[in-house]
Amino acid sequence: MTTTRWIDLVLAGAVAVVPAVLCSVLAYAVTTAVSVTVLGHHAVFDRRLTARQA
Repeated sequence: MTTTRWIDLVLAGAVAVVPAVLCSVLAYAVTTAVSVTVLGHHAVFDRRLTARQA
């Protein structure tokens, strides 16, 4: 395998992986923010948490 071919394969992989990682990080951040907000709200006001909210 030549160096040029190796570089092409690495770049092709990066084009596929980088957007997937960025989307995963964004989804994680949104999920964490919503979870902390909902759980914190229920903890502060001493309310029961339903299965749907959890």
